[in-house]
Amino acid sequence: MDADICKKFQDLRNSLSDNLNASGSYEFTNEDDFKDYCTGNKCNDDTGKISAGCLYLLDAFFKDNSVFNSVAKSNINIVEYIIIWLSYMIIIYTAFNFLKDNDQNIRYKYIPFLCLNIL
Repeated sequence: MDADICKKFQDLRNSLSDNLNASGSYEFTNEDDFKDYCTGNKCNDDTGKISAGCLYLLDAFFKDNSVFNSVAKSNINIVEYIIIWLSYMIIIYTAFNFLKDNDQNIRYKYIPFLCLNIL
């Protein structure tokens, strides 16, 4: 993965962290960057936030010819990277919400470990 690709993923992670809040939801640190990718310029739920992140990445790499020729065409793994990111975000959300009524120690000790080792 080259520096341009890493930067886009890092920008996304800085705006939409993979850490869920206490209620088990994702939060944007800077929602303004993603309004264009949300329904009605507002991401009201986690599915909308994850979808906005995915659309942001697709737009960043495949929006126009200049970006496609410089980044996407030279690195055929970009779609795989986006799918891995999407899978990771869904796994974290699903695992956290599945266990949110169970033991706190299990949630915080084992779910991050499992998610990292699944991917």
